Amino acid sequence: MEDSMLDYFFRTYNHGQMCSDISYDVEKDEILHLSENFRELTGQHCGQKFNQCLLFIKTIIHPEDYSTFLVRLVEFVKLDRAKMAIDPKSAIRSFTFRVNDSKQEWVSVKLHALMLSSNTLVGIVHKQNNLADEEPAAVSAREKEILNLIADGNSAKIIGDKLNISPNTVITHRNNLKKKFRAKNTAELIKEAVKSQVI
Repeated sequence: MEDSMLDYFFRTYNHGQMCSDISYDVEKDEILHLSENFRELTGQHCGQKFNQCLLFIKTIIHPEDYSTFLVRLVEFVKLDRAKMAIDPKSAIRSFTFRVNDSKQEWVSVKLHALMLSSNTLVGIVHKQNNLADEEPAAVSAREKEILNLIADGNSAKIIGDKLNISPNTVITHRNNLKKKFRAKNTAELIKEAVKSQVI
């Protein structure tokens, strides 16, 4: 089960490359691995282990973003492992925040994280495109809400129940989203939405 989740995670968030930018031991609060991509983005040494990960992260995250990031991270790592076994996609979260890059400038990044049963978090980091050279598809608030629920692995029926709409309405939204993102299927829709930084 975990191998298939890792495969799904890397296919969706890292173009199929089976490698992470960060590995974090939640129980020890220790960063086990930082990739070359992470080093280039933040100017940190990639081979070095960091004890007290949360203090290290505090040194690179924008002060206005740190408390929100910390609250969401703590909620994420405290998720019920039994629920993750039933709904494996609940083990994936995305976080957006600013980091101090190697040029000492604030850049927006998105961290896609997967919590493993071993209490290790693996993450993929993408620099957000702050330039308007590639406009993402115009997505309404409701479509974004549905898109996030689809990305979490929910069925049309479950999404309908959560949002008090019919499953047919969810399917219509999903089909409209596939057209907007020129996606052939739901997996491609999620991939394109992530690439466009809509989710």
